[in-house]
Amino acid sequence: APAAGEPAFQAMSATARERILYCIAVYDNSQLIYTRTMLDGARDMCEAGFRLRVVLLTAHPELLTPLDDLKAALSCANRDGALELELAVRPPATKKA
Repeated sequence: APAAGEPAFQAMSATARERILYCIAVYDNSQLIYTRTMLDGARDMCEAGFRLRVVLLTAHPELLTPLDDLKAALSCANRDGALELELAVRPPATKKA
């Protein structure tokens, strides 16, 4: 616990920040607004100086194309921050009957 008069939270320097892994599962087109909102949040964290790796997990990569457009929308102007975007295509766990 902080001593009396000390702030409960002190900002960390950019060099002391650890990386954040941010995974988002994208199942179908109905999640695109949610996905975009999550990506906007990741960009905001980068602008605050955090270093993030965003992994989009999907069985349908066509939902996230073109990936270059997503990367452009996630550009981070803070040189202390970093934002990597990765698309991880996985086979669906269940088959439709």
